[in-house]
Amino acid sequence: MLLLQAFDTTFHFFDTRKLVKFKKEKEDLYIELEEQTFVYFLKYYDSEREKCKKLLDKKFSSSIFNKLMENMKEINFNIKNLDKIDITEEEKKIIMELQFSADKDVPDKDIYFREIYFGWIKREIDEERRKSDEENDKIKKLELKKILLKLKNISKIDEIEKLYDEFILIRRLGYV
Repeated sequence: MLLLQAFDTTFHFFDTRKLVKFKKEKEDLYIELEEQTFVYFLKYYDSEREKCKKLLDKKFSSSIFNKLMENMKEINFNIKNLDKIDITEEEKKIIMELQFSADKDVPDKDIYFREIYFGWIKREIDEERRKSDEENDKIKKLELKKILLKLKNISKIDEIEKLYDEFILIRRLGYV
């Protein structure tokens, strides 16, 4: 009977509903990352332009954030100029809520940037690993996993950037 209970627990672990829930949570994490990136732009676009440049080319999966990003770039993320861009009242409300969040929720700009930058790199590596799965490229997948493991043990932004450069080489040229 004890063996059956252990088997039953294991069976539920592989329940497909839980796998679907995990995927949904991952999508939610992507949207949260995009939101936090947008908040960073609202708060620091003028004062941290170089750091913002590292994030400006990221591909957002949320259509609303894509649109808001394009519009806000036109006015350098300055909410005082919202009247100069073509956005709806709903979009304006979203921007104002995110600006409020930026004003109250960002305690340390360097840590905040590092966490956002780390999130984008991890997201790109995960997407590339998924592609290598589809292509059945085990060597590339292994190299990406090594980078991901190194990334988890790094806290300095310059070291994270070096690993990102390594990732870019693997993604563009393949593994060497």
